[in-house]
Amino acid sequence: MISAQQLYRPDKAEKKGGGTWKSNNPRELFYSLHRDEFPAVTIMHRCVVHFIPIHRQLPKRKQHPGFIVQKVYDTKEMILWNLTDKSHKPQEIDELVRKTMQRMGELPDILTKNSHIPDHDELVQNTIQRLGELPDIKTAVVKNSHIQDHKK
Repeated sequence: MISAQQLYRPDKAEKKGGGTWKSNNPRELFYSLHRDEFPAVTIMHRCVVHFIPIHRQLPKRKQHPGFIVQKVYDTKEMILWNLTDKSHKPQEIDELVRKTMQRMGELPDILTKNSHIPDHDELVQNTIQRLGELPDIKTAVVKNSHIQDHKK
């Protein structure tokens, strides 16, 4: 027998009041504080699990294959809480997040409503810098306008 931490796929974790959790990310797993013993023959292979705080961008799958944990499943109360929730979080979760960040490096924060979002002029300037000179937009509009007028 092997003792291991129980991880749940969202569709296998029951909600309080019935049903299961949904996820749009096939890599998502829920961590639980529940440890269990399993027969060694039932374990197919090792896997990589990344513990990413909810406010951080998820790593690209090609660069960091494996599962993603951002939530903890309380098996007794049948509820979820974020990895970073201070009221529930045992020290072991801090350590798992720290090890993930050490392995991957710091991940950028997800854009929030207070984050800087580039305006139109910044986007145009960034595009010009990346792609080089673009045709004069006014000329292109005038040419299209002239063609439309000509067809009338």
